Amino acid sequence: MHNGFVKLYRKLLENPIFQKPNVLVIFIYCLLKANYTRKEIIWNGKTMVIERGSFITGRTKIAQDTGFSEQKVRTAFTALELQGMVKKSTTKSTNKFSYRTVCNYDAYQDSNRSNNQQTNQQATSKQPQLRSNKKEKNTYGSSEIISCPIDKIVELYHAILPELPRIVKMTERRRRQLNARWNESKKWQSLDKWQEFFEYVQESPYLMGNTNNGNKWKANLEWLTKEDNFIKIIEGNYHS
Repeated sequence: MHNGFVKLYRKLLENPIFQKPNVLVIFIYCLLKANYTRKEIIWNGKTMVIERGSFITGRTKIAQDTGFSEQKVRTAFTALELQGMVKKSTTKSTNKFSYRTVCNYDAYQDSNRSNNQQTNQQATSKQPQLRSNKKEKNTYGSSEIISCPIDKIVELYHAILPELPRIVKMTERRRRQLNARWNESKKWQSLDKWQEFFEYVQESPYLMGNTNNGNKWKANLEWLTKEDNFIKIIEGNYHS
């Protein structure tokens, strides 16, 4: 397991987690722990398949390996999940371990990727650049508008964050904001993802109004779903 190497790409310098040392360490830990090839193990007398790019572990073990507290490990994983960099399987995880997968593992850990990329770059540099009429796919926004379950999201907000101001009236502005965030990408079109988001908010003393500077301000749903604030939360700007 400790033989070989993993690839780190320079574009990681531009990722928000690069300025969050705890999150960065956990991401690199995931890369190092992820299976390079598909493996099978026996669990509770049954065969369990751990796919390439995936691994099983627990917060206690990761805390021991990294020297972080379990709370910091949990916060880091929430940030990585919100960024779409690591995901947890709800069907393969148990109360004994978590089954996690590094997203796009094949795209970045393929042994042929760098050679092919270099060859392609050399080839295309000798060819005339042609205009394409095809629209580039927006990896952040979604072109398909899907109805947002506003009431369900509000229920999650109230259930997970009872300390924050309740929504008494769903104004048109609030509806627009929730619809916009829901339709920014397919990963946000999931109530499980919104649950993760609200649980991540819960871990921020600043957003929860638990600072020691005498400031009684607390975030509310409208503030949380405003585009600029939403992005800053996902990037971990309100988590120490």
